[in-house]
Amino acid sequence: MILFVIQDGSLLNMLKRALRDIPHPYHIVTSIQDAQEVIQSQTVHCLVLTADVALAAEHSENGLLLQLPPALPTVTLLQPGDPYPAYLYEPETFHDWCTIPFSLDELFARIDRTVSRAHKSIV
Repeated sequence: MILFVIQDGSLLNMLKRALRDIPHPYHIVTSIQDAQEVIQSQTVHCLVLTADVALAAEHSENGLLLQLPPALPTVTLLQPGDPYPAYLYEPETFHDWCTIPFSLDELFARIDRTVSRAHKSIV
């Protein structure tokens, strides 16, 4: 399952419309707490999130990235002009990014590639 953690209302609405007809299993949440609950209760193959969710504090908590299992693949959605977060370049992690706006084909290609890299390292 792909877990989307999106707090931005316009991006969330766009994704909800775009994802309606895809054959991939997915779940969308809007908070770090909801994401943590899904990660603990279900098998998540990839996490798609924005950099603010990955890094920023929410109610004085750490960003979600610091709370993830190290081998969980992520794809970060970046606004044009946003700096690339340092976590994207950490060795032995499985992170990729996609710049907004994006096509669903591009997003799913990045998800597939990131999950494949993670799977190959485990095998």
